[in-house]
Amino acid sequence: MKIYNKIICTNGHDRCFEGADESCPYCEKYQAKAKILIGLPGSGKSTWADKQKGFVIISRDVIVEELAKENNLTYTQAFDKINQDETSKEFFRRLRRAVNNDDNIIVDQTHMGSKRRSDVIKILDGYDLEAVVFVVSVPELTRRLKEREIKTGKHIPEYVVNNMVKAYQSPTKDEGFNKITYVRA
Repeated sequence: MKIYNKIICTNGHDRCFEGADESCPYCEKYQAKAKILIGLPGSGKSTWADKQKGFVIISRDVIVEELAKENNLTYTQAFDKINQDETSKEFFRRLRRAVNNDDNIIVDQTHMGSKRRSDVIKILDGYDLEAVVFVVSVPELTRRLKEREIKTGKHIPEYVVNNMVKAYQSPTKDEGFNKITYVRA
């Protein structure tokens, strides 16, 4: 099976290279999928994303973790030292590369507000777009964040989480999502 500019010819016809050949019964339009994860730190987004098959995961946390490992730092130490603008540029560079490759994509960030999601959604134009919202109780979230800090050194201050809760806006189809799924974690 070959993928050509979001056209699949399951028979591999070269004549289908420039687009769907109306006379080829094997040509069909292909629409890549993207899932934008929405939820607080510790709500289970990355754990869930790692279990999905056939998707490229784009995550700022992964970029920070890579820098931490390269410099023998904890996540929190690396986060405090790195240039956040450079991290954002790298995040969007990776996202655009995945889009150019017509990859199925999971965007793993908190995305608590519609404004935060809009730049990502613009880049994912033409994708079958799903919002996956992670819901977790306060006691469970607190437990997970403490456990993660002990295991990884990744500390998220309580005031940061509280600010994210205040900033939360439910995703809507008006933003461009074809589907909105809630995951109770």
